[in-house]
Amino acid sequence: REESGDAGLGTSGSGDVLAGLLAGLLSRGADPAQAACWGSFAHSVSGQRLIPRYGRIGFLARELLDEIPRTLAMV
Repeated sequence: REESGDAGLGTSGSGDVLAGLLAGLLSRGADPAQAACWGSFAHSVSGQRLIPRYGRIGFLARELLDEIPRTLAMV
């Protein structure tokens, strides 16, 4: 069970980033359940990784979007 994530993910546009991430995973052939797991993991961990740079509620959705490829590369 993954319990990462933070209040910063409540920023405007964060859900749009997650939706785009899920759509991308599905378009590459991921099973819907697997895409949901991978996508929510990458989304929440990316948010966690932004906290040291921007603070708990200081980052924007575009910064979250930029962090996702780095998060996926580490897994």
